[in-house]
Amino acid sequence: MGEAKRRREAAGAAGDAGFPEYRNHFKRHFPKSAERDIGEGWMRQFAADVDHGTPEQFTPPAGAVAVHVVFGDATLNAGVAPGEIAAAVADWAKLGYARNETKDLIMSALVGNYHMQQQSANAVVCAALWLAYGSERAAEVRHWLAQPDTALTYLIFDSGGRHPTDGRTEFTFRLLLSQRNAFPEP
Repeated sequence: MGEAKRRREAAGAAGDAGFPEYRNHFKRHFPKSAERDIGEGWMRQFAADVDHGTPEQFTPPAGAVAVHVVFGDATLNAGVAPGEIAAAVADWAKLGYARNETKDLIMSALVGNYHMQQQSANAVVCAALWLAYGSERAAEVRHWLAQPDTALTYLIFDSGGRHPTDGRTEFTFRLLLSQRNAFPEP
């Protein structure tokens, strides 16, 4: 083993408790990821401006629709005024991504901790709303999200399958609608 590699491994083991597990988690879901992307994702979670709250601890503005996107420990919480939801959905639609591409982008943001940066978080919220608006439950979603003080939650699970082209994990997105602060159990 080279000296540089030995130093990196020693520093990683001593200086970054939890990094090996994060790296394994990242590689399990995105096997072709570069080491630099994994390292940057690890560091993003320690940004000083990051709120590490859970959906239960999040308080959106009065009247807002709470949007929660949850994959294990990675959680994005946001509040969107009901009158702004159609514009958020339209903004995402302009990008022209298919549903599977949108899900991949959401997962990449969550696993890589991009959802912790404001601009990326806004994109994830738009993507989640777009998915819900285009789901088989679209009519129900539109009814719920037109009401103040409601919540849209996507609970995301590893489906156990693998993408045929690159081996990345396939995910199941479970859509839940509820009164705000009434969090359904996964």
